[in-house]
Amino acid sequence: WIYTFHMPLFFFISGLFLEKLVKKPIWHVVVSRLKTIVYPYFLWSILQELLRTAAGVRHQPLSQLWEIVYTPLMQFWFLYVLLLVSMACVLLRKLKLPVESISLLSGLFLASIVINLNLGGWSVLYMARVYSLYFVAGAICAKYGYLEAMAQRRSTTILRGAIAAFTLLTLAVLLKITPIPILNVVLAFTGIAATLMLSMFLDKAHRFSFLQTWGQRSLEIYLAHSIFSATAAAAAYKLLGSDYLTVEVLLSLLAGMAGPLLLYQACQRWQLMFLFRL
Repeated sequence: WIYTFHMPLFFFISGLFLEKLVKKPIWHVVVSRLKTIVYPYFLWSILQELLRTAAGVRHQPLSQLWEIVYTPLMQFWFLYVLLLVSMACVLLRKLKLPVESISLLSGLFLASIVINLNLGGWSVLYMARVYSLYFVAGAICAKYGYLEAMAQRRSTTILRGAIAAFTLLTLAVLLKITPIPILNVVLAFTGIAATLMLSMFLDKAHRFSFLQTWGQRSLEIYLAHSIFSATAAAAAYKLLGSDYLTVEVLLSLLAGMAGPLLLYQACQRWQLMFLFRL
């Protein structure tokens, strides 16, 4: 259910800030990408693989770790593809190409899946083909103020929209229609819209301020969550066996959220913020 839209949602949110990047000098954009994407990508890829090696769950020799230069590992593909897509869009906008035209290009890029267009052996291009459309969609949404317009509606209307969209998404998963390529895009945008509307409703309710902290610390949670959640899951499985799967999943979820937040606080206290960004 969550995999139908959560990665498209991350790209969409990132795309909301495209025009802010375009307004800055290109050297400033490159430096900011190096500090906030490239640096944590390499640091946490290496850190995670060292820990996996120590735990005996990495089956490749560490001598091959340099391959992260062109082949991202596990969940860190997101940072790699985000860097590629965002810089490509910034450069196209710097060349005065309208965001609408970039949207058309990204749509055609995605549609090339239908004709099974071979992009070569670099897996990153295939992931960029799938997710660039959502990044550009976020940029278009920001340009025309669609989120601001949606936020002006009444709270009850926004909540009903979120419930309806999540219901459609749930039915699609239950009916097992998610493998259909074209519907995948529709369902992804449905999940994006549902999440945005739910976020607006919660913001208007003024009762869920802790969610703002989660959003502000999203980079730290993303970088460290796998280490904490995997450790908690392994420990819970060893202690409880296979009969308490629900409990193990919940413990893994809590560890994946709480662990990075506690680590962030510790890094703040001990002046170790270089673990997350330069």
